[in-house]
Amino acid sequence: MTSFALSSTTSPVAAPPRLLSNLGANSGQFSCRRRVFARGASTSGAPRFRRCRPRLVWRDNSQCICADCVKSWTVALPESLHIPPELALARRVEELPEPDALPGGCLYSPKWDGFRFAIVLAGELASVWSRQGKNLTRYFPELAAAAAELPDGTVLDGEAVIWREGRLDFAAMQHRLSGGAAIAARRARELPSSFAAFDVLAVAGTDVRHLALEHRQSLLEELAAQWQPPMNISPVTRDVDEAREWFETMPAVGVEGIIVKAAASGYEGGKREW
Repeated sequence: MTSFALSSTTSPVAAPPRLLSNLGANSGQFSCRRRVFARGASTSGAPRFRRCRPRLVWRDNSQCICADCVKSWTVALPESLHIPPELALARRVEELPEPDALPGGCLYSPKWDGFRFAIVLAGELASVWSRQGKNLTRYFPELAAAAAELPDGTVLDGEAVIWREGRLDFAAMQHRLSGGAAIAARRARELPSSFAAFDVLAVAGTDVRHLALEHRQSLLEELAAQWQPPMNISPVTRDVDEAREWFETMPAVGVEGIIVKAAASGYEGGKREW
């Protein structure tokens, strides 16, 4: 069995920037409004953001490729992984599958009642993306700040949630998605979110989506070993009895159900493989 590990000396795998001559027919001009978290903080201690220069630039598939943004997305991330990443999907079933029902066995984890997010750290810039591909970094600065501690060139898949009075509060999550920068910062203090990571798509500039889930899970656990809140790793088990217990007890705190994945499966964005 192949093992995968991180070390402090791991360096990003550089990918060449896209060239304007390689753009497709859908390219066009637009005013770039990208706003992402930059490593470090302002003199006041508040999260610091960088905005792309407000000028007409080129884009390809809604991805800004001005000089600043090209550096952010292409130097630290593998060329095979585009931002925003396409996330894997789930289909509903009525009963929990038995442990040997899927290739490599079943891995069971809670289905959180929150927002599905991809968290990206590329070129030392952290960003938060919705499942629909919207950049929501400005609304969740606490998650972007926490993501700045990841290895550069890392992409995580998971769920952002808000805990209030001992249970998940989806309405509070929706409340976070409005207002300008000042209001977003205030709501981040009043209604802080947590991130439950359950998969890793890239780490240190290497695309790991082709690896079996059980290997990606091991890699995610090693990544999470030094995490502090609001970054968390979502619990996972191979024990179907434990999964049934979760299914029976966790709805009391707002968990919607159980996600079941094949331990031997790769990560396929856009497909209902779970």
